[in-house]
Amino acid sequence: MQEEFVQPAEVEILLFYPCPRCGRKVPAIAPKEVSQIKCDECGQVFLIAPVDEKGICYLKTALVHGLALVKEGYN
Repeated sequence: MQEEFVQPAEVEILLFYPCPRCGRKVPAIAPKEVSQIKCDECGQVFLIAPVDEKGICYLKTALVHGLALVKEGYN
């Protein structure tokens, strides 16, 4: 029996913001408005700048919602 691979249905853009206290790069999924995040290393809470929604939309479209990232032969 040949198994079929499940294809991606969506892609998210993960950004890394440096903690102002310890410098650890804290991940956040492309925030569309000013947000607070907490460093998982030192516990510092800090504000992060939002991203341009048009830019994120462009990247998601260019990546065909993740399908363009699938390795050849698995699609």
